[in-house]
Amino acid sequence: MASIPQEFGMLTGLRKLDLSSNLIFGHIPQDVASLPNMEIYNISHNQVSGPLPRFASTNLIAIDLEDNRLTGTIPHQIGEDNPNMQNLNLVGNRLLGTIPESIGKMLNLVYLQLSENSLYGSLPNTLGYLSAFEYLYVDTNRLVGEIPSSLASSNSILKEAWFQKNMLSGVVPPEFAEVKTLKEFYVDGEKNLLNYLL
Repeated sequence: MASIPQEFGMLTGLRKLDLSSNLIFGHIPQDVASLPNMEIYNISHNQVSGPLPRFASTNLIAIDLEDNRLTGTIPHQIGEDNPNMQNLNLVGNRLLGTIPESIGKMLNLVYLQLSENSLYGSLPNTLGYLSAFEYLYVDTNRLVGEIPSSLASSNSILKEAWFQKNMLSGVVPPEFAEVKTLKEFYVDGEKNLLNYLL
């Protein structure tokens, strides 16, 4: 077992860090998260703990931290810090708090993967601003409120949306029936949601 060396923070020209599927523990050093030219962080399938740091690089296109032990909240400025993000994967951690509205500023985002955490609050309407958005996974959290109809806008290219195992309420927006690209849509396990069949 090993931790992420803080000395990696001296590699200011580094663009990709892939430490996936090892036995890495401990925190993500802020010096490493602050690397200015990073494009891809893949530290998935480890035992990394502690808070999710703010990643400084505006060049970031992918953060994959799936299957770790991260705690705390998703930084509310994440969309402003990393506007070019294409894949944000935080599945299978211990994150709390709400989904930041600033994610709506990640205009190139294709994948948003937040399943299997303890996130609460409502889904932000700003997710509907994402014109490149294809895959949304927020199942197995503590989310409440309605599914935003903005996710099913007339220019939506959404392909998969997993909402199951939350505490959502209201009805499934009928606009989803008009999203021709949609292949998978899950809302099972929602005790308060009046499901409309698409």
